[in-house]
Amino acid sequence: MTNLVLNSRDAMPNGGTITIKTDSIVLRENKASRNLGPYVRLSVTDDGNGMPPDVVERVFEPFFTTKPVGEGTGLGLSAILADAKNAGGFVTVDSHVGGGTEICVHWPQVEGTTEPADAGVECVSHPTGGDETILVCDDEAVVVDVVAGLLKTLGYSVICATSPNEAIETVVAHGARISLLLTDVMMPDMNGYELAAEVTRLHPDIRVILTSGNAQDGSAGLADMNGPFEFIQKPAPHDVLARLIRDVLDDRTGIDLSLNVR
Repeated sequence: MTNLVLNSRDAMPNGGTITIKTDSIVLRENKASRNLGPYVRLSVTDDGNGMPPDVVERVFEPFFTTKPVGEGTGLGLSAILADAKNAGGFVTVDSHVGGGTEICVHWPQVEGTTEPADAGVECVSHPTGGDETILVCDDEAVVVDVVAGLLKTLGYSVICATSPNEAIETVVAHGARISLLLTDVMMPDMNGYELAAEVTRLHPDIRVILTSGNAQDGSAGLADMNGPFEFIQKPAPHDVLARLIRDVLDDRTGIDLSLNVR
C-alpha cells in the first residue's frame, strides 16, 4: 500500500486528498477471465493529475515510470500486481487526466476451505517459475530488491548484488548453485557485458540475461559476445520477463525476442 500512497502523493504536487478504503465485493460476472466470488478490496484514490490512456496501459510494466530519472524505478506497481496475482487476485486502475486516479487491489476472500472455481470460468494463466537460483545485479539497490521480490513470487531462490564486483565475489563463492545471472548493462566500473564474460569464464554453465532501457545496448553488445546470453529491454511486462527466464533456463533456443527488444 505504501507504493500506492507515494504514487498518489507524487501525482499531487500542489496538495490534495488521498483516500484509502477497504471493503468486500462479489464478482458475479466473468470479467477478463477472473474467478467469480467474493474478494477483499483495497482502494487508494487521489484527486491528482491523473494519467492518459496510453500511460494507464503500461503502469504495471516493470521499469516503466513517468517520473524523472533518479526519482522512480517503475517497479512498485509491477510488484503489487505480481503479489496480487500470486494470491489469485487482480488489480484495476481508473484514471483520467485532471480527474485523479483510483487503484484497487483485489484478493480472493477465503473462509474455511477453498472451493473450486465456477465451471466455465477461465482462470488467469500465470508465468511458469522454477526452483533455480538467480543472481540479480544492478547498481540501484531498490531495483535489485523489487526484481528479487518478483522472482521469488515465481519460486526462484535469489541472490542480490549491487555492483559487478559483488556479483563476481558471489559467483566465486556460490557459482555452483547459480543457474542464471540477470544483470543491468549500464553500471559503474564494469558494464553488464564485461560482468557476463567474467561470470561465464568462472562458471560456463551459468546463463545470462542482460537488461537495459536502450535497445541498442542489446543489438550492439550481443553481437560481440560469445555465450549463453540474451537481452531484454526495459520496461518489459512481468510475464514476458518470466517466460524468457524460463526459456533460457530450459536452454530453449530460437527464442522470439520481438516482444522484448524494440
